[in-house]
Amino acid sequence: MTFENGVLSWKTDSAHVEIYDVRLVVTDGFERTAQEFQLFSRAGVKILSKASVNASVGNPYNYSVKVWRQRPDEKIKYKLFYGPDGMRMDPAGTISWTPNPVQVDTAKYAIVVSHGVATDTQYVDLFVNHPPIIKSLPSPMNKVNVGGIWDFELEIEDPNKSDQLVYTAHELPQGMRMDPHTGRLRWEPTMNELDFHTLKIEISDGHESRMIESDFFVNAPIQIVSVPTMSATVGDEYSYRIMVNDKNKGSLLPFNRVVKVENISAIRMYSINITDDVALSNVDRFLGDWHNADAIYYVDPQYPADSLVSRLNMKKYTHSVFFEDDRLWVILETIDGRTIKLRDFLWEFFHGGKGKPPRVVVERVNHVKFSLLDFPEGMVVDNASGTLRWTPSVDQTDAHRVRRLYQGRTNL
Repeated sequence: MTFENGVLSWKTDSAHVEIYDVRLVVTDGFERTAQEFQLFSRAGVKILSKASVNASVGNPYNYSVKVWRQRPDEKIKYKLFYGPDGMRMDPAGTISWTPNPVQVDTAKYAIVVSHGVATDTQYVDLFVNHPPIIKSLPSPMNKVNVGGIWDFELEIEDPNKSDQLVYTAHELPQGMRMDPHTGRLRWEPTMNELDFHTLKIEISDGHESRMIESDFFVNAPIQIVSVPTMSATVGDEYSYRIMVNDKNKGSLLPFNRVVKVENISAIRMYSINITDDVALSNVDRFLGDWHNADAIYYVDPQYPADSLVSRLNMKKYTHSVFFEDDRLWVILETIDGRTIKLRDFLWEFFHGGKGKPPRVVVERVNHVKFSLLDFPEGMVVDNASGTLRWTPSVDQTDAHRVRRLYQGRTNL
């Protein structure tokens, strides 16, 4: 510290971080006067951390400011100098903000740190991205007939001004084409593309991506190949078994939910009418217990020891179980030549080991459905076998028109 020509000067360094007592004495040779004061010497502050310059709409953005100061116990004050609506800074120096959908592109903010004397300021230009918005996409399951044309244009929006959308097909059905610039899809499936297919397309704006996934079932036209007998005799049963030619191996069963079957020849489908009101009111609980279990094994109550030796995981051989149209639907599957009995399934499903199972009425259902549209009175069709049966009466002589309908999987 120096005092020259009435000017007190002192150049500090990092060693001079303290409170100093200063006493100045001025004299003219006869008298003198003194001045005393305290001088606070503090080191500066500096922001060391670098803020992330990318944020996304709807996702929290956080930034903890790291500051250098001479003494670790020195108290620092943090201040958000300016920033977008909703941005906050807590006393510990952490920025928090969740951008909303209208706060896209560039958002600017500045923070100031101080220990009472020295300050430092950091300016940040933040890019806020809005991920691609999918306005129109294919249904989760799409049904296409061989020879038909499936044409669909994806409708995607991006609120960011400068983003360019990129469409990437990770998986497409054989023969499907996609325009990489507009996302338009077109497909004309042939007999080589029967049954199930999957579509997976990624839409990216260069910052974030969205995935579109969809399934397809390609159906071959069904043909009735049998020729009916064109005459019947009064009093004698007329029987005609309808034979069809179906090229599909799989099936999309006609329920309100999507039920995919890869190999229709390997399943057995049952309709269960629950006649016990208490069990019926608890069917959701039974379904929840079944679906939440990792594995369910049947134990024969009469021979429990034998059951433990050769038991099967029943969930592995149960393709589907659900409640629809006031009935429990059960689809059992044969895998590698092994399957389970419906009786055993019902025992475990209704917790037979914990009490008496409810009374039910079981009907095995064919995945193929035959219906009559135009037919003489008394004619019926057996859905299990596809056989027409009719015993004409004396009042039903001469010609009759018969129009039959074959319904299989998803088509009529």
